[in-house]
Amino acid sequence: ANISIYFTVNALVLLLVRPFAGKLADKKGTASIVYPAMAFDALALFVIGRASALWMIIAAAVSKAAGQGSGQPTLQAASLKTLPPEKSGVATSTFYIGGDIGQGLGPMLGGAVSDHLGYTAMFSCAACLFGFGMVSYFIFTKHLKKAQESVAKRDAGLVKEQSNDYNKEN
Repeated sequence: ANISIYFTVNALVLLLVRPFAGKLADKKGTASIVYPAMAFDALALFVIGRASALWMIIAAAVSKAAGQGSGQPTLQAASLKTLPPEKSGVATSTFYIGGDIGQGLGPMLGGAVSDHLGYTAMFSCAACLFGFGMVSYFIFTKHLKKAQESVAKRDAGLVKEQSNDYNKEN
């Protein structure tokens, strides 16, 4: 009864969370939003899979909205920052391809899991995907940081070489 309250609470929390997430990401960095967002999303799925009362559904709505409402726009903004402004269309469409694939495959895979193992297992598996996402994001950011450091060292070496060449010539 009254399950539609999930969507009402979800929408209200989204309205509250989104304006603050971007400002916080700008101040503290993308990771400061992404990790908690994935944890909130995982928690919401875990709770929904075990919900036996309306208050649990409402708590899941709050958690899901906090996660999705902060994580999705933060990741989209981060993807836009990786390319020059004239390639923003490429960044946006690539970002949304992932969501489209998930919305296409998710119900099929979730349905298969729920048919064989039940809804609790389905929601638990979906929650585990966020754990996989956290590990993947951690590995990706470590790799990205190493690549950026390598480029910075290379560029610093080029500047030093150019400076030495200039000093030899003069």
